[in-house]
Amino acid sequence: MENETGSSEKVQAQGEELDAIKDMLKIKIDGDWDEDMIGTAFDSLEALLCGAATEATAARPKRPVPQRRRRRR
Repeated sequence: MENETGSSEKVQAQGEELDAIKDMLKIKIDGDWDEDMIGTAFDSLEALLCGAATEATAARPKRPVPQRRRRRR
């Protein structure tokens, strides 16, 4: 019974952490984004949230970050 309470508290804490991240994180993808930029953004986000790279992310080829940036009007 004690183990179930600890697990429940851990799940609740993780849920609260994810809710806080969701409230802070907004990614607005518009017409200036291409497939590589989107992939890089989400790969970086995954690395931040998951800590060390998982086997799946480590096996993926790294995407180059485009150097050109457009100014918004």
